[in-house]
Amino acid sequence: MKVTKYKIDYNSMPYGALAKIPKGTPVTRAHNLPDGGYWVNNWKGMTKAQRSWADNYGYHVTEAEIEEV
Repeated sequence: MKVTKYKIDYNSMPYGALAKIPKGTPVTRAHNLPDGGYWVNNWKGMTKAQRSWADNYGYHVTEAEIEEV
């Protein structure tokens, strides 16, 4: 299983800070993007706003930000 390697402070311009994704959050391969990467799965303790962002846009992370456990 692949998970986030460390806590990620997720930002998006022009919105700024959106979430602090916890270390160890499971991810799913982003097959729908030409550059690949991973989509972060929902995590325990997400706020309503964070869940809304995940549902509408998703939290995208790179290969360098994940690890196999």
